[in-house]
Amino acid sequence: MSITRGTGSRLRLAAPSASVARLFQIVGLDDVIACHPTVRDALHPWPRGRGAR
Repeated sequence: MSITRGTGSRLRLAAPSASVARLFQIVGLDDVIACHPTVRDALHPWPRGRGAR
């Protein structure tokens, strides 16, 4: 179940520490909440390619 279901929103985690990222992997939260290495990546999660700055 998504906690943002029906709102059109997505929950993303930016720059988690290594221990938090590992905990998310162990308990499976990384399948529910997207984890990104930086705030920029969390705000713009699409692949960087043609047309990217």
